[in-house]
Amino acid sequence: MSANPKRVIRKGRQGVIVDEMRMSDVPSKKARVGGLRFGSAVVKVRKADTRELAENVARGQAALARAMRALQTPGVKLKRTKGVPLYAADPEQPDHLVRVIDGRRERGVFEDGEFKVTG
Repeated sequence: MSANPKRVIRKGRQGVIVDEMRMSDVPSKKARVGGLRFGSAVVKVRKADTRELAENVARGQAALARAMRALQTPGVKLKRTKGVPLYAADPEQPDHLVRVIDGRRERGVFEDGEFKVTG
């Protein structure tokens, strides 16, 4: 990329738009160009060549391989922090919750945004 970008300032619907363009960012006449539409704006970009596509696919596959163990492990691990309650559905009474806080287990419901212990 060129060290000295060309600054393009123009008025848009939402105010002033400032674009910094480098000569290497501008597609040549022979380059394949594609457009991305964002609402009423179309951004024209140089389409990636086959080598770039293959590199991006390989990077994506490597990232997925790194994440596979976490994705295959069911459930969520929650850290218990002192003073922070954990809530779960009450298996015996589906319309109630179980609150566990600092080792205490209480059953109740939420009323007006407050947890009310019912038993």
